[in-house]
Amino acid sequence: MASDPDRAHDASEASFTGLIWSVVLGLSYFATAMVSLYLTRGADGVATMWPPSGFLFAVLLLVRRRAMAGCMVAAGVASLAANLFAGNGVANAVGFTVANLAEAWTAMALLRRPGGPRVSFVNPAGVIAFGRSAAAGAIVSAVLATVVVAITTHGASVRFFLSWLTTVLLGMLLVAPMVLLSAEMWRARKRTLGTIRPVEAMLMLALVAGVAAATFLQSALPILFLPMMAIGAAVFRLGTIGAVAGILVVAVVGSVALAFGQGPPTLVAGGRDMQVLFLQFYLLTLFASALPTAALLAGRNRLQVELAEKLRLLSLAERAAQIGHWRVDTVRREIFWSPEVFRIHGLPLGNPPAFEEAVNAYHPDDQARVGRIVEQALADGLPFEFKARIVRPDGSVCFVVSRGERDYSSEDSAIGLFGLIQDVSAQMEVERVLTDARETAERVASAATIMAETDQLTGLANRRKILHLIDRAMEVARGDGSALSVAIFDIDHFKSINDTFGHAVGDQVLCRVARATEAALRATDAVGRFGGEEFVLLLPRATPEAAMAVAERVRTAIQAGGGGPGAPRVTTSIGIALFTPEDTADLLLHRADTALYAAKHNGRNQSRLAA
Repeated sequence: MASDPDRAHDASEASFTGLIWSVVLGLSYFATAMVSLYLTRGADGVATMWPPSGFLFAVLLLVRRRAMAGCMVAAGVASLAANLFAGNGVANAVGFTVANLAEAWTAMALLRRPGGPRVSFVNPAGVIAFGRSAAAGAIVSAVLATVVVAITTHGASVRFFLSWLTTVLLGMLLVAPMVLLSAEMWRARKRTLGTIRPVEAMLMLALVAGVAAATFLQSALPILFLPMMAIGAAVFRLGTIGAVAGILVVAVVGSVALAFGQGPPTLVAGGRDMQVLFLQFYLLTLFASALPTAALLAGRNRLQVELAEKLRLLSLAERAAQIGHWRVDTVRREIFWSPEVFRIHGLPLGNPPAFEEAVNAYHPDDQARVGRIVEQALADGLPFEFKARIVRPDGSVCFVVSRGERDYSSEDSAIGLFGLIQDVSAQMEVERVLTDARETAERVASAATIMAETDQLTGLANRRKILHLIDRAMEVARGDGSALSVAIFDIDHFKSINDTFGHAVGDQVLCRVARATEAALRATDAVGRFGGEEFVLLLPRATPEAAMAVAERVRTAIQAGGGGPGAPRVTTSIGIALFTPEDTADLLLHRADTALYAAKHNGRNQSRLAA
């Protein structure tokens, strides 16, 4: 928060600035008023152009509101003094001063009112708002001045009203923009100096001055179109400042020439006042044609700059996202590519290839499919999307995704296809890496699962796995009432084999028994090593008779194996239990184990069904 001394300092500085504005305005107002009255007096005592009104109007638009009163006082004193020096009576001088102050204040009030239009000379709307406000101020001033003349001299006329109106209007239209633009250029001088070259500006204004002099310093030829051409050139090269400065130069040259009886306006019949009025309307015509044109050109230039910036940002965005845009002309079958499309294709910037060549840039395996999709889109206009591969000139392959739809003109008639193409090579590589990683993880997980559920010696299901299979088979049997049998067997006298032949031979016997058992089972059966030399058979949908038949087939196959050197023959004892709905896995296995011990007790190498 500012302290009291700071606020006092700011107020003092603002007051000093306002005083400077008032003094400068007063001196400028008086000087330009005297020059105008001396050089370009008309028959009615009205100047051809009244620059002081433009100065006051511009200053009121530039200064803060607290400084306006001082500016109005300074302008009033200067106007009163100029009118008195020009020989006007006190009543006329006071009345004309009031009219001069009213014109600038009215125009300023219309532009600075809350919600009012913004002063701008770079778009037509701003120029129109400025001209409308100036015209309103000039009308108010002309009415007041006409009333003053009617009261003091009884000589008021329509001609006087029009002469005053055009004089004041010219002053505000020509001088105020020059002051406002100069102030704007000063505030933004670093930026402005980069867009307007001083030497070029001086040369263009010198050209306008030369053409104006050639036009107005002779009275034989009505070549008033020449200054218009010169101002057009100034507008084209310098913009709004060229229009305002050029018209002001023509106004000064024309006014001075007319003051000395020279120039095409002297060809107008009706006396000096009609010649002044003709020059005024000529200058108004120049203003009405040049300044809006300059505003349109400035607007065009601004749009070009904005468009260039948007295109630059679009190019950066496409580059960052690796997305380009393209368009196909359905009539000429020509294509347009944005810069990113060239990069995706691995081509230098330039003219894009023909339609057929663009399709041929795709991988041979993708060309036919891409061609069909695009041709179909050209025919039915439906949106499309495809993934394909582009083969670049260097042989590298680029994976792309392209999306498009029909492009319509302002008359809603189809004129082509518009679409986007995106380089997804990085994504495809990421997807490939992720796919490889997922497959590797699945293989590792599968291997881990197999290892966790497989007996490492025999390759059969281990205890955990076979118990899980028994639980699932029991659920199925309970659900559909099907038969289910479980058998447990072990190798007879296996300890003596280990003791006699060693554990290596014992391991070989276990593996041989596992292979023989697998070969003897049905496709729906399962076998697992329960521990040591003990194995479990899971026999789904096996009745007691079927279970006994499978068990005997297993026992016989095991007994038939081996017999070579270092490979002793072995026999097995098998216990079989039939599942009942009340059974648990432990109970079912316990009954099978009981039957196994019964088989061993009865002499081994046999199968026994649990009671």
